[in-house]
Amino acid sequence: MRPLLLAAALAVPAPTLARDFDGADWAWSLLAGTGAAAAVGFAGGLAAAVALQDDPEDFTGLVAAVFVGMPLGADLGATGAVYTYGELSDHQGSLGATLAGGTIGAIVGLGLFLTSLRVDSKLLPLGLVFMAATPAAGATAGYVLSLDAPEVEDQASVGSLLGWHPEAGLTLGVPRLETAADRAGRFAVGLSLVGGRF
Repeated sequence: MRPLLLAAALAVPAPTLARDFDGADWAWSLLAGTGAAAAVGFAGGLAAAVALQDDPEDFTGLVAAVFVGMPLGADLGATGAVYTYGELSDHQGSLGATLAGGTIGAIVGLGLFLTSLRVDSKLLPLGLVFMAATPAAGATAGYVLSLDAPEVEDQASVGSLLGWHPEAGLTLGVPRLETAADRAGRFAVGLSLVGGRF
């Protein structure tokens, strides 16, 4: 089993978190993303309510239309704002990764929004904050994870979920899964979760 775990620890290069996206960049990106998610999410909810609602007396249909338009608008608003901020501040992130992160954040935000309403209707303002903030957080995380990072030749942290190298800092990667069977037919699995040079 030990050779299997060692092989897993040395197998696949892991992408590193970009170091030039500092705390101020995170703050401005989250602020821009949250503001745009709130504005475009409100517009999306309103547009969906107008477009999808045929009967003005059908309150359930109205609410369902809002719950479709609001997360979509928040996702697009946060993604656009975060990506625009990143590009204007001379970072080179991926629009696709930003959109993927924003979409995950919008789904989480919708879940938190609905949960807060189920707990108590007085929590509506908190639910709306979730609806705007989580797409911005997801979009920012997606953008940052797509940034180019410094090359690391040290193999100690390669192939691990989390790794550490003094020059590149924390690395996040896809751990390599190794499998083997011994002579008795028992099946062994190795998965490297942590590695690095300390």
